[in-house]
Amino acid sequence: MRKVAAVCLLLLALACLGARAETEREAYVVSTDDGMPMVVGRDGELIYPSGQFTSIYDLLYGDEGTQLFAVSDGKHTVTDEYGWESALEALADAQGNVLTDMRYSLWSYCPGSDSVIFARDGLMGALDAQGNELFAGPYEQLEDIGDSFLAMKGGALVAIDRAGNETDTGIACEGFFVSGDRACVTDADGVTRILDERGTTVAQLAEGQNVSYAAGPYFVVYGQGDAFFSPVGLLDRNGQEALPMVYSSIALYEGVPGAPIVAEAAGGAALFDVVTLENTGFIPLKENGWISVPGGNRLVAYDPDGPEQVYDYQGNFIGTLPENASLYGGATFSDGGETVFSLYQYDGAGESTCYLVDAQLNRVGEEAYRQISFVSWQNGQGRYIVVDYDTVPMDGYESYVPGSMRNALIDEAGNPLLAMEYESMTALAPDRYWVKRVDEWGLIDETGHWYYRQSAYTELMD
Repeated sequence: MRKVAAVCLLLLALACLGARAETEREAYVVSTDDGMPMVVGRDGELIYPSGQFTSIYDLLYGDEGTQLFAVSDGKHTVTDEYGWESALEALADAQGNVLTDMRYSLWSYCPGSDSVIFARDGLMGALDAQGNELFAGPYEQLEDIGDSFLAMKGGALVAIDRAGNETDTGIACEGFFVSGDRACVTDADGVTRILDERGTTVAQLAEGQNVSYAAGPYFVVYGQGDAFFSPVGLLDRNGQEALPMVYSSIALYEGVPGAPIVAEAAGGAALFDVVTLENTGFIPLKENGWISVPGGNRLVAYDPDGPEQVYDYQGNFIGTLPENASLYGGATFSDGGETVFSLYQYDGAGESTCYLVDAQLNRVGEEAYRQISFVSWQNGQGRYIVVDYDTVPMDGYESYVPGSMRNALIDEAGNPLLAMEYESMTALAPDRYWVKRVDEWGLIDETGHWYYRQSAYTELMD
């Protein structure tokens, strides 16, 4: 049972990774059986071949900006003060150009300033998208905010423009975090402030209040409470009250189209429109119950004592899931309307099944699988990677047979697009999949057309 459960958890993790990879890109980091990374283009061009680098990391996390890579050859390393050795990196673009020497630790891409934050030789700074250093300094923390930067320098917070010019904010602190065009910092006196991209204080929170996290246009704040309850509320980007501090928790689902704000209190969760803050509904919850958002205009209320309940974004009850069943979707890929979901059910004896259900929880298609990964939902068309594998009886349970994993691609009606003949399949972008079939690896679309193809036999011949 543990082996099958572990396989299921792994598949769910891979589903999440595949979901994140769905952002449209011109080049993709992939690998074959040797585990060495390579980069191929959308039309199959080989940009960085296997073996050129020991590690390649795509720095473009979101869907806007310049696609850049942090690459390492494993030969250039640095040892920190604790004796840990790590590989140094160079900046490379999606056209096959290595832009810098192999002497950086590259941290993150900054879309607002089209730059990359780096560390080298005890300094932190930023490179532009062509690999030129914009600035560097003895910063303990450096974050992008809008088209500028904020940094910690000797215990003080400074604002930095793209040319590297510093402005002292007059705030002493130990750290800060950034969300969009706002930053949050607690100063040396224990006062929490909301700052703009120039480091100017936009709002100062009341004594005893602090920020839990931020997403989209809001900050979730909490106040002083007792051992059992700390009140939680919501502030807008200018520090004005959006929801009063009367809730036990508030969840913001940035990136999930149409998803409401979920504010939990005794007895259930109130739903608020993320734009107007209108109270659109209420979902009752039992003690220790909670809400998840699979996307596609659906919320799931978890009941610790029974099956899960499904509601829409307005709090209307849709239905009850079967015993030991969970609903999964692709939140960031839904268009805010109703979609088709995957329903995962475990029978408690080592067997698991997964099948498609529509927004009313009616089964779609006749086939059941071990796992279904929601890949995309665009213009009313869904794409799902489905997985099957073999099991054998072992100690009273069904145990996974190593090497029996098979993958296929289906649409929202359950119709097969790619046959169940691929040992592995990863969604890289709309209509691009990295697959393995027998001794071949490659990049294909949903018709099975190969844009890039590499076989173990070819590698041996080379």
